[in-house]
Amino acid sequence: MLGRLKALHKKYIPEPEPIVRVLDNLALVLYVLFIFEAFLRTTTFVIDWHPYYHLSLKVILILLVVAKSFLKVFDDLWVYILLFVCAIGYALAYLQGNHGILLEIILFTVLLKDIDFRKIAKVFFVVIGISLVCIFVASKRGMLTNLTYYSDRGPWRQSFGINYPTDFVAYILYLFLVWVFIRNVKISFIEIVLMGLLTRWSWINCSARASTICMVLLIAATLVCKVAHIICGLVEKKREGGRIGVLWKLIGDVANLFTWIVTFCVPVCFGLSVISAYKFDITNSLHCRLNEVFSDRLRLGKVTFDTYDIKLFGQEIEMHGNGGTTLPWLNYATTGTGYNFIDCSYLNIMFRYGFFVVVCTVLLLWITSILAKKRKDYITLLIIAIIAVHSIIEHHMLDLHYNPFIFMLFSGYFSMVKDSGKEKWGVGEDGEVKD
Repeated sequence: MLGRLKALHKKYIPEPEPIVRVLDNLALVLYVLFIFEAFLRTTTFVIDWHPYYHLSLKVILILLVVAKSFLKVFDDLWVYILLFVCAIGYALAYLQGNHGILLEIILFTVLLKDIDFRKIAKVFFVVIGISLVCIFVASKRGMLTNLTYYSDRGPWRQSFGINYPTDFVAYILYLFLVWVFIRNVKISFIEIVLMGLLTRWSWINCSARASTICMVLLIAATLVCKVAHIICGLVEKKREGGRIGVLWKLIGDVANLFTWIVTFCVPVCFGLSVISAYKFDITNSLHCRLNEVFSDRLRLGKVTFDTYDIKLFGQEIEMHGNGGTTLPWLNYATTGTGYNFIDCSYLNIMFRYGFFVVVCTVLLLWITSILAKKRKDYITLLIIAIIAVHSIIEHHMLDLHYNPFIFMLFSGYFSMVKDSGKEKWGVGEDGEVKD
């Protein structure tokens, strides 16, 4: 039966690739429209969206997904079956909790399948980067409201046209991650220094601790990878014997151990987030100290566990956020009344979207890490690790306008392509994409 279906498919669609290329270009255009709209919703720029604008985009998205799946289904049948199973779970979570983002994520995962992830990353960087600069300039010139918050961490925290200072810096972090991925080991020391200066500037003006720490980690890791790449080139001819060879082998063993540890960063961060929140005891001094380090996330996580049950396909939870107060004479602690925003991505996904979705998400990123290590793409491995750490404090893991790396696993970056009857990986061991 399956053979007959394949034969009919081949008969009526002998060369689907030209059509697929058109659909892929349309997919990138649609991706731009979605992330641009989502980005604007996080700013103080008020736009009167037409009631049917977002619905129309979803309808077009579904039509493109159906068309591409019909053309490509027999090229990767088991992958499409896996995506179909995940789609059912995400659709149930979408219906049960009314979370439209889940439907968009699974549809874009299918639609962006086999597209070179570098194209996706470049599109994301250009759209979000230019949009963020425009919003920043408009806020500084008084064209948009620049919300300035007072908090207990410092006198003032500016948001520069974005709703919250933490969100503004999170945009910078993810732009850093995307830029480092695009440049890989070709990134220059000047670029690294500029990233460091921008990190310092964002800390002084926004005081977003989690994103700033992750930016520092990214800069340090990128610098190490850059230096290691240079050293590899210098000692390549001499590493076979002598003291240099022994020392190089020792360094290689240490680096390999470190990469193995980093590979498990996603499930470890997920487990720590869940266990630490569930076991939090306000009478325990150590727990309280850790709670301060993690910006009250443990206590808020415990409140979430005490208030809600974990459901397989999620639930609708009305959340109220608070980035501090814009009124300096108010006590910061009093502004937290009624605060129930689940900032931790892992807990946010698990309680709002369901256990099925959080397991799929963790596995998605973990497998991405495993494949990155297998291909010796250490930059990507570190990027996923930093996203995992950042998600302990921030809630942007599944936000399309923040994190494009959720589409990486099924993109052309890791997929296998056929060339003259031979199979080759879409990315080489040096991180370069093969044409």
